[in-house]
Amino acid sequence: MARRRVFLAASDCVVSQPWAQRLGVASAVTRALINPANPSLAGTALAYFQRGGPCPPPPPPGASASDSWGGMEAGSGMLYPTQVVDGVVHRLGGKALRDALARARPAAGTSRCAVGDAVVTAAAGALAEFDLIAHTPTPFWPREDATGEAGRAWLTQLQSCYVASAGAIGRATEPNAPLMVAAPLLGAGAGGAPVADAARAAAGAVARMLAAAAGAEMREVTLRFVVQGPGPYEALHVAIADERLRDPAAWERVEVTAERPAETSGWGGVSEDARLGQG
Repeated sequence: MARRRVFLAASDCVVSQPWAQRLGVASAVTRALINPANPSLAGTALAYFQRGGPCPPPPPPGASASDSWGGMEAGSGMLYPTQVVDGVVHRLGGKALRDALARARPAAGTSRCAVGDAVVTAAAGALAEFDLIAHTPTPFWPREDATGEAGRAWLTQLQSCYVASAGAIGRATEPNAPLMVAAPLLGAGAGGAPVADAARAAAGAVARMLAAAAGAEMREVTLRFVVQGPGPYEALHVAIADERLRDPAAWERVEVTAERPAETSGWGGVSEDARLGQG
């Protein structure tokens, strides 16, 4: 049976610095990124938006570059395109990425991809670290019903983002080609979820994928969670350890490596909302 690897890594940006140099990314390996998108697959079209949703209304004509409109000021809880993974992906991908998305999933109203689903494109433009991008709309954290039905639906949808992305990437490549997939901590950035909850969802998604593939002959896959900051790193470390204890048999063929970040990784002075290791 082919090897499975799960890496937990720290980096300043999952888009521009996803791989450790010592991994020695080979040309035969298909490299992919899971990008937390929105249902329109249009990137971050507004000058700023609220963490955890909903998005503010479009700015009035001529004010798209402003940092405030309609009485709302960009500040606490607000994010700019350069602070989120999808914003960086679309900035680097440019027109070539927009054209690739239009070909992959033509517009049908305001939604081109359902929350929890995924669309794969080539890594167009200046997205030089990847061959493929899986664009997956992530759910917003249900602040008012996090422990109820809405919270359970959120968990199912967020885990489906990982599962659907992995499936779409697999279908877009040769059946036996080895894969390296970089993923931020989906839901913990613009999605507004607490880091611990997003980490448990990520670990649970890996468990779902392992259960679905139990007993099958599979290709070699490396899933690399790339986060920035000690909080997300430790939360993922704990969540994955908990899943391994819950079902040791499912994880016995999985190599799990936690790459401790260097002390000089520069986490100080950056707000949790602005971390490019969260989706």
